[in-house]
Parts: sequence; C-alpha cells; structure tokens
Amino acid sequence: MKLFSFIIPAIATLLPQHDNFFEQVPQNSVSADDDKSVVQDNSNEHQTILRKFQDSYRFLRFAKHSSHKSHSSHKSHSSHSSGTTNKHYSHTSHTSGTSSGSYSSGTYSTPSTTTKTPATPTVTKKITLSAEKSEGTDISLSWTLEGFSSTASLTTAIYQDGRNIKEFSVKQTSFKVGNLKSSTSYTFYIVVKESGKTYTSNTVTIKTAFDPYSYDRNKLGINLAELETTCSYLVSSVTDTVAFPNECKLFVADFYSGETYNEKGREIAKILANAFKSKKYSVLNLSATDNEVIMKSGGINDYKQARIYGRLLHATYVCYGTIEKQDDKKFKITLKLFDVSDENIVTIKEAFISAN
Repeated sequence: MKLFSFIIPAIATLLPQHDNFFEQVPQNSVSADDDKSVVQDNSNEHQTILRKFQDSYRFLRFAKHSSHKSHSSHKSHSSHSSGTTNKHYSHTSHTSGTSSGSYSSGTYSTPSTTTKTPATPTVTKKITLSAEKSEGTDISLSWTLEGFSSTASLTTAIYQDGRNIKEFSVKQTSFKVGNLKSSTSYTFYIVVKESGKTYTSNTVTIKTAFDPYSYDRNKLGINLAELETTCSYLVSSVTDTVAFPNECKLFVADFYSGETYNEKGREIAKILANAFKSKKYSVLNLSATDNEVIMKSGGINDYKQARIYGRLLHATYVCYGTIEKQDDKKFKITLKLFDVSDENIVTIKEAFISAN
C-alpha cells in the first residue's frame, strides 16, 4: 500500500496538469465543547485527499487511453495486403512461428500453388551431306543425321542430278558413286523418310577428277563399225567352242596395245563385254582402284595376270588379249579365254580390222 501510494503520485507528476476536478475551498470543522465553539481548519487534509483523487483519476484515464491505442494499433494491423507476400492476420488470433500463409479466425490455410508442366522441347531434324573426289572418277558421299530416332525405321535415297540412283532400308551414312565421267559436274542430295515424314538434305555439286585415260573413240584410228562387228563375231566363236556352265561369270580385261594410255585395248574390252552381256552372260567389273591399276599397266598380256584378276573376282573365265598393228591398213586382234579353276587357256581366236 505504501508503494502504491508512492507510484501513483510519481506517475501523475509526469502527466499533463490541465484537469481540475474540484475547486479547492478551505474546509472548516466546528465542534462544541462545554458550550464553547472550536473552529478546526481541515483545508490541508482536504487538499491532500483531492490531490490523491486527482492523481488516481488521471492515472486511470492514462491507462484507459493507452489500452485504447493498443487496441487500435492491433486493429490497424488486422489486414495487410501486399502485392508480393499476401499475409493476413486477424486481431482475434495471433500465432507465433509462422512467416507465411493466411490466418482467419485462428485458422491457418496453406496458399495454393500452381505447377506448370514444362513445354516439350522441339526436336529439329537435319541432314548434312558432303562429297569428295575418290579413286578415278568416283565420288564419295557421306552425311550426318541430327534429331532422328536411333530405333525408328529409316529409308534413305540418294539423288544424282534429280534422279534416284540408290535407296537403303537400313540406317546408312555413306556411299560411293562410280561409273562417272571425268571432268564432269554432278549434283547430289539425300532424302530420308521416317514415320511417314520426308526430310531432304542440302544439295552438293562436285566435279569429277580429270581422267588421263579418257579418250575420244572417234580418234582411235580404227574403223569403229567394223570393230563392233568383229567383236560380236569373236564372242559367238568363243561360245560355240566352249561349253559355258549355267552359273558362268566372266571378266573381260583390257586388251594390251602397247600404247601410252592403251585407248584401243580398253575400247575392245568394252565392246566385247557388251557382246557377252547380249548373250545373257554375267560380266564382272573391277573396283575403281583395281581398274586404275590395270589401266596404268596397259592391260593384261599373259595368263599369270589373268589368273590374279580371275581369283580376285571369283570369276569362271577371264577374257584377255592383244591388238597389234599389222601395217598402215589393218590391225590384228587376238582373243584368249582363260579357265580360272583349271588355270588353262581353253581357246584362242583371231580377227583383223581395218585402220580408219
């Protein structure tokens, strides 16, 4: 009680001094003793009571005012709306330890979250074709496939000068194009089909190498019409002499002429090969590399070379021979047929053609 009597006046001295509730009028007390009137001055005691009352009243008003401000402060914070956090608190319920979410009437609810499904990346499919010169007049093609499935069925087609020359049903990324003319430009592109869709590569134009063995057949110095007839006669004579098996495979080598580039010997081999094909016989071809070797050697002149090439190609027979100039008016053609398995020359045929 003594502490309380001390604290309230102390706080009251700090409060504004503008409230006067009662006029401080001196109070006198009158008492009678033996018919004598005694006047007692009570003003000091009265002022002390008024001061204590005033101090208590002002303290209660301050406490009430502070409580009201605190309530108003809570109320002002009852709703906060932010564009980034969306936090809401009600005055009726405060929960500590929570930094996000929504509070209403003491109930917490987790904000909803929308999960976006990532977009499927677009797969770009691309075919890149390249070409380079190979042996002789051959062209080597190679290409890369980007974005294509490793398991899907692919159909690949090679186009030369706009014409389909080769098609694959398996995944392949290279091909060698042969039998091209020397010093000639060719255009290539690749078409790939996958799951019903068609994709086209870039277009490549390339010129074949110069062929030192190329020649103009009209300048060979022999009668070409007579050469065609003579070669057809030689083939008929050979097939009439030798009983060819049903599965016969022939290799017709360049005839030997003794010339620098052996133009006449190669021309005779080409005409003989076509004549055998016309009789439905299978005629074999050398690779570009082996063909270049035989051209540089000037053709086949003996059975040892015939045996080497026959075994290389697994041929049944090798047709080879020579063309020799007899005089200024004629040439002599000698044809030999070599049996590869028996290693024996089975027939020799001769014929003459006129010079041009």
